[in-house]
Amino acid sequence: MATPKLKTNAAPTAPRRSLVSSGTAPATRVKLKGSDGKAIQPKTNPAAPAAEKAPSPEVKVDTSAAEAAAAKAAEAEAAAAAQKAAEEEAARQAQAEYERQMEEYNRQMEEYNRQMAEYQAAQAAAEAAATAEAESPEAAAAAEQAAAETVEAAQELEAAEPEPAAKVKSSRPAGKTGALVAGKTTGTAGPKKKKKKAAPALTPEEEAAEAEAAARDAYLAELERQATAVPVWKKLPFIIGTGVLLIAAGVCTWYVINENAKQERIEQHRAYIKTLLLRAQDINQKGVDTLADAKAKGVDVTCTRKDAKALMDVIVRPFVESETGSNLSGKDPIKTVGYTSCLLLGLAAESDPEICKYIFDIVGKKCDKIDPGLFRWLMQRIAVAGNNDVNVHLRKLAADVDAKPQWAGKTKALAAVWECIGLRVGKSDVPELIALLSNENTDKQLANTLSICLDNILRMMDDSEKAEKASIGNQIFDGLSEKLRGDCCTIMAKACSDKALAHYKSELSDKSKWNNVNLSFISYWGDDDILDYVLELQEMAKGSKDHEDDVKLVISTIFRQNRERSDADAEKILGLFCEAPFADTSKVQDLINKSDPDSTLFIGEGPELEKIKEERKKLEQSRKDKLSIIKNLASLRDFKWVINLLNRYSKDADDDVALAAKHALDKVKENTAADMEARETYKSRNQ
Repeated sequence: MATPKLKTNAAPTAPRRSLVSSGTAPATRVKLKGSDGKAIQPKTNPAAPAAEKAPSPEVKVDTSAAEAAAAKAAEAEAAAAAQKAAEEEAARQAQAEYERQMEEYNRQMEEYNRQMAEYQAAQAAAEAAATAEAESPEAAAAAEQAAAETVEAAQELEAAEPEPAAKVKSSRPAGKTGALVAGKTTGTAGPKKKKKKAAPALTPEEEAAEAEAAARDAYLAELERQATAVPVWKKLPFIIGTGVLLIAAGVCTWYVINENAKQERIEQHRAYIKTLLLRAQDINQKGVDTLADAKAKGVDVTCTRKDAKALMDVIVRPFVESETGSNLSGKDPIKTVGYTSCLLLGLAAESDPEICKYIFDIVGKKCDKIDPGLFRWLMQRIAVAGNNDVNVHLRKLAADVDAKPQWAGKTKALAAVWECIGLRVGKSDVPELIALLSNENTDKQLANTLSICLDNILRMMDDSEKAEKASIGNQIFDGLSEKLRGDCCTIMAKACSDKALAHYKSELSDKSKWNNVNLSFISYWGDDDILDYVLELQEMAKGSKDHEDDVKLVISTIFRQNRERSDADAEKILGLFCEAPFADTSKVQDLINKSDPDSTLFIGEGPELEKIKEERKKLEQSRKDKLSIIKNLASLRDFKWVINLLNRYSKDADDDVALAAKHALDKVKENTAADMEARETYKSRNQ
């Protein structure tokens, strides 16, 4: 049903200032009820009787001015009184009209409530009919009948109400109107509605009521929307965003935890590596090469499999610590921690065969990743140790390196391996070495290394094995290509290869073909039989200072060779090396004092000074030659002819020469002891 309207009579309106203050009309439609439930009707005040019109006072015209002024004043007072009375009457009428409208409003509200109750009853009946229809036809029919009667009564009441039907519909729920119109939910047609007249224009009060109703409906709709709306935390974007934030937080947490753990591992590993390196530095400082040396000198050389793995990580990657990725130590860790690590690894390979095998396995797999100098040093430290099985590992490593694809340091690595193998080679290895020298892929660096191996073999052979040496030299000469003969000429010379001698003599027959190769061959010939040929070369060199110097170098080299020779041959070589090897040079210092202007013994300028300077020059050259001879003798072992010459020089009148000779005697004895130790070590390695 429509909200009842307030119908006002056409009462005269007065200005607002003339109305009595009685409060504003209520904005909302309020229905007041008493304790008995009946509506409380506002009491009406009887209309005030209309104010009697005051009689006009009779005014007598006075010709005098005073009377005229008094009359005007009385008229003005009377007019004011009349105006006041009119305003009071208008206020009383407005109050009465307000109270009348309030009574009419309350009556309409009661009628509205009654109609709404009937409406709700009809709706409930319709719903009951729909429910009963599914259960029993009789009940459905009864419900339909009751609903129809209720609807008919409601329509009659609605028809009696002067409000437009459109306004009734606007206040009902939109989805439930069909029950009243049709009579039942199944679509059965109900009684037809009477046509209604067009609604008159709404008053301001009606418009306010309609606006209030619309606001209420909008508020209820908003509440329903909020109740049925999905919370923001249940929406997909919110869920995805929250998931992303949780994942990011988890990743950050994981990263921080792992970084902290990594830093802790770095510090622990760094301290661990430093402990091993300090142990290796002690080995270096005390000059320990073998386990026997370590035991004698009280050096801790403990190295477990774990320690060996950590040190090998340093060897393979010297610029970073294993497990850390940070710089290990210094600007050039290869020369610091890298070389130091090799000291402990070499002794570890000697003490534990498993560690030795592990080292060679790693080196064989990663030889192309290791610095060439560090590779060579590691192999040497292992080779000088007392492990008898190291040569087997070295030969296998040589095969592994050779099988690797070509890389920049391959030749250096292979040469380093064979250099270490050379510490344990014997006469039985000669065929293999010669075969490698004969290989067309062998370069000069590897050829030099193989020559060192052959040199070690020849050096450990006795002089009684001269024929066997010559045979080895001839095999080398026959197996080598022309380009590699120059790299192995000294080996063939020490072996006294007659084939090589004939070849180089043919080259030396022409002075224009003299070079370092053929002259070096003569210099390193294995015995003094070559001296007669050296005299021939000396005669050929006369007249050419360069060639004379070349021959002097050959003689000097022959003189420095460690070999047995007679005293006569020794003096013969000295004669070739120096014209006056035993000249008296004791007056050199006196001549220096006489020719030095700063000396107190200076004789002054004159012919005598020039003679003294000339003599001083000759004696200084003789002294220089004698000191050079003594220096060469100091590099040899204590052969009889060496000792005899040094004893002779130790008694020289020249104090400087005598002192140098005495020091050389001590050095010769040290050389002999070291050579004997090396021979014993070599023999022990090849047992």
